[in-house]
This record gives sequence, structure tokens and C-alpha cells, in this order.
Amino acid sequence: MELMNVACPVWPDAEELRMLRALVQEGVAASRHGAYAAQFHGWCIRICRVDGPLRHSMHIDIRSRDGTAWARGCWWTIYVGGDVV
Repeated sequence: MELMNVACPVWPDAEELRMLRALVQEGVAASRHGAYAAQFHGWCIRICRVDGPLRHSMHIDIRSRDGTAWARGCWWTIYVGGDVV
């Protein structure tokens, strides 16, 4: 899944970017059990999963220190006959 960068005047440094990626991976796994939120050096990450009868979606939101959106993403898993497509 690729996150979409949105217009934001702030960019994470190399250390922050590595940690943000790790937190997103952790959040994707943890969101199976409920909403996930984390902060690192003022960056805020929120990940939630929305389940439906035929598909599941995961919403990822990363915000910079000043609260503006830095990246957003949505990942869809579609089920057909109980199988992941």
C-alpha cells in the first residue's frame, strides 16, 4: 500500500521517516483489535479498520507537528465467497 503525500510544509527527517514507517506497520497489525494511535516527535499517526460484509478497509492518517495532514491512505481488502481478492 502506498500512502498519498498531501501538501504539507513539514517533512520528517530520516530518523523520523523510519520510525513513522515502523509505526504504520505496527498500527496495521494492531488495528485488527481496534483503532491505533501513536505519536513520535510530535508526529501523530491514526489507523482504523472499517469492516463490512464484503470488504474491509483500513484508513491511515499521518499528521505533522503543526497538525496538518502529511500523508493519508486507504487500503481495501475485498472478499468474494470468503476468499481475499
